[in-house]
Amino acid sequence: MKRIILVGALLVQAVALHAIPVDFSALGAATVDISSSVNPDGTTLDGVTFRYVDFGDLNNFATISSLGVTGSNGGSLILDFSAPATALSFSFTVFPFAPPVAEAIYATLRFGTGDTGVDVIVPASLSDGYDGALGSFSYSGSTFNHVEMYFAYDEPLPYFSVDTLSYEPAPVGLVPDASSTIGLMAMGFVGLVGVRRFVVPKPQGL
Repeated sequence: MKRIILVGALLVQAVALHAIPVDFSALGAATVDISSSVNPDGTTLDGVTFRYVDFGDLNNFATISSLGVTGSNGGSLILDFSAPATALSFSFTVFPFAPPVAEAIYATLRFGTGDTGVDVIVPASLSDGYDGALGSFSYSGSTFNHVEMYFAYDEPLPYFSVDTLSYEPAPVGLVPDASSTIGLMAMGFVGLVGVRRFVVPKPQGL
């Protein structure tokens, strides 16, 4: 599978003008546990279902609230889209740890249930002003409807948070082609430092 990695000023346009923002404030005062051991169906907002695979370890958890998603880095955050999408953008923090964190996110984006997808690593390079490292994820390219993310997989970072998430639905009539060349844009605040495939325990049925 080919990967094209583009880093730089063009990332300003990575998510198109017709992107749909996820309105976390719709949850009001509620905080919902989306850990698979507690809530395997997750929670859906604006066409995106948020789930968190905890691998049966109760020390792993994630919740969603009006502030976004917060969880531990021992599991995997899953985003399932009700319709195919071609762009995704969000801000994130890994903490407590001072930047830079070279491999703050390892993500796979794919369409359908196959194993073929786009793998990307994104760094976190700015301080959040408290005790964490702040980064930004942007993707625009091949159609996807499923995203699987691991945060700071190779670092001793216990927690992550995600907010300001938006996505762009695929144009009507666009047919995904898993064998085509994939356009990929992904970044932290100083750029993408590398791409490789990790061997991680993935539960069946994702």
